[in-house]
Amino acid sequence: GAMGRLPPLLALAALAAPWPGAAAMRAGEEMLEGNGIHANLRCVQAGNLCVAAPPVKAIVFDLDMTLSIQTFMSDSGYYDSEEDRLFYVRSSFEQPWAGAHADTKLGTGRLDRLREMLREINDTMSPRPAVAVLTRNNHPKGALAVLKLLEAASLVQYFDAIWVMPLPAGRLFGGAHRRPNQEWAMFEPAFHRIPHEKPDVLDAVSKTPSEWFPQFHAQQAGVPFALESIVLVDDDPLNFESSSKDIKRLPRYCEVALYPVLMTTVHKDGSRSERVEKMGGIGAQTDLDYDELLRFVRAKPQKPSPFCNRKGSYLGAYQLGKYSDFGSTRDITSTLGGNQVAKPRS
Repeated sequence: GAMGRLPPLLALAALAAPWPGAAAMRAGEEMLEGNGIHANLRCVQAGNLCVAAPPVKAIVFDLDMTLSIQTFMSDSGYYDSEEDRLFYVRSSFEQPWAGAHADTKLGTGRLDRLREMLREINDTMSPRPAVAVLTRNNHPKGALAVLKLLEAASLVQYFDAIWVMPLPAGRLFGGAHRRPNQEWAMFEPAFHRIPHEKPDVLDAVSKTPSEWFPQFHAQQAGVPFALESIVLVDDDPLNFESSSKDIKRLPRYCEVALYPVLMTTVHKDGSRSERVEKMGGIGAQTDLDYDELLRFVRAKPQKPSPFCNRKGSYLGAYQLGKYSDFGSTRDITSTLGGNQVAKPRS
């Protein structure tokens, strides 16, 4: 995710521009234009799990472009003023084209649905799975910076742990966990013993959960469990695979599709420039994402399963095809895994 304060031009786009279209833009303002593609979250499980699957014991979310649409953090990692909190939370979590985004208040759009989904996981699944964040982040405050951003967004109460990889020199904390008294404490997860690939991390979590959820010591719940009991929710298809000979590919995961957004900048001299950026986020394009994820983590083993193909193996990479919703400006093409990129029309 992006670090530091949002560039002023992008900040105006993310916080102020109605969607779609906007009033006449002044110099220094930006407007975002979307492509109208409903990029749904896709959940997949290994074929053998369609017949006999252990219950989900842990759901692990990526942060950048999965929980967030893009990630922006303050340099300090703290949000001391209400102005700062609103600025970074809206920039990171609320999509600028939602109708509710014309309102200046929080809690009217995507964040409400995200909280509702996480609340459903926490309150209605039995036994309740552990819920964590596993992300790559180079903020010098490490897991503390992620904790403070989730706290600012009123999301942190739904998580049990935060793990940040890799470990750059000088960074403060690699992990945070929620104690039984609901207070958070920092700790160092066992990243030093494993490759910095998400399947390897989750394999270690399944084998020694108390090293990743220190609160499990007090709760006597640090019993090893199967990797098949973990669901990873991420936007990067490379995070579902490992170069490890033992793991290869995660048996259960949900992929959040990315989508292109056209950024138009009006400069002080009145000229305009355009660029295409990728954004993501559960529910950023359709509310169906929330329902699909809940359906997946609650699903009982069945065959045929909506999450497996007829051969009982992984679903293939899906293609969303070619679009030209940016009119004469851009063609949108899809890549393997459903992550979409934009490129200039030749």
